[in-house]
Amino acid sequence: MGFFDFVTEMEAYSRPYRLNLRHEHLVLPYAQDIKGARVYDAGAHDGRWSYAFAGAGAKEVVGVEARPELVARYADFPEAPFKGNVVMQEADLFD
Repeated sequence: MGFFDFVTEMEAYSRPYRLNLRHEHLVLPYAQDIKGARVYDAGAHDGRWSYAFAGAGAKEVVGVEARPELVARYADFPEAPFKGNVVMQEADLFD
């Protein structure tokens, strides 16, 4: 079972294969570095990677995305003990 398998139940997604593959290569190898870290996710889209960093043990993740409809999608992610470690903010990266 992959980290992003839950997306099959969400309307905006269809298949988790690519997300899970990226997670295996971009998050899992760095889990020891992520654990307890504070992470800034610039251009966070819907917070999928912010959620993944929190799932890998980040104590705080700030996701910044300019499009409010994408920031709002984060609320649809599954409740998990780490979900509250993520703060999604609607803001322009250059402001």
